[in-house]
Amino acid sequence: MKMKKQCGVLAAVRTDIGKVRTENQDRILCSRAAEFFAVADGMGGVLYGTLTAELAVKTMLVVAKEVRKNYIEHQDANRAAEELRQGLEEVSNKIYEKGNCHGAIQYGATFTGVMLLGGKAIWIHMGDSRGYRIVRYDTKMRQVTVDHNFAQAAREHGDMSETEIKREHFSSMLTRYVGMQSPATADVTVTDTKPGETILLCSDGLHGLVKDSRMLKIIRNRKKPEKICTGLIQAANSAGGRDNISVICLKVMI
Repeated sequence: MKMKKQCGVLAAVRTDIGKVRTENQDRILCSRAAEFFAVADGMGGVLYGTLTAELAVKTMLVVAKEVRKNYIEHQDANRAAEELRQGLEEVSNKIYEKGNCHGAIQYGATFTGVMLLGGKAIWIHMGDSRGYRIVRYDTKMRQVTVDHNFAQAAREHGDMSETEIKREHFSSMLTRYVGMQSPATADVTVTDTKPGETILLCSDGLHGLVKDSRMLKIIRNRKKPEKICTGLIQAANSAGGRDNISVICLKVMI
């Protein structure tokens, strides 16, 4: 676990193997230099899921540092967002060309990250790891990212019930991920940051087991980011811990 204060933001991170898996395929990124934070989750069932998560995190750190250098003065969040999107898509396309374009999918990982720049949060996303905002005094969590999986696609199409979606295990079938068929498509979103706001990034080892209402209660009952991370990890393990669990919690101070 780490806790840092950087530019008016308190940050804590934690990753846990869970209670079932024998390997932690999650990778996390917490960069003071870039003010960039991310969770990557290696896809289960592929040969190089963990390696894909590592490549995504390491390469996107380089991208984020360059983006921050380019925009630290004039702080154009929209242009910075576009460069982050292009960076993640390029990473995905290169991984696809390296290992996935000849047949079986061997490389794959989710990636969800956020850069803080000039009073804005720039969200970059592929897969089903999630990013949330919890604004002070809000009564619910705001999910910023949209899950890139068959479950979300079925909900949007509207012709299947939640029972049917769960029965078909659609939540575990990704429609977008790092290493997907080229050309890759990443989501970017720019939001304001407000004093007292909490930003949460997590893998599906958390949100797949713990309801948003339970996560919000844990966040509200704990003020310090490191205690929030600990509480969320404990909740996921208490619910079965069937997957790796990674959490990044940011508290906006000013």
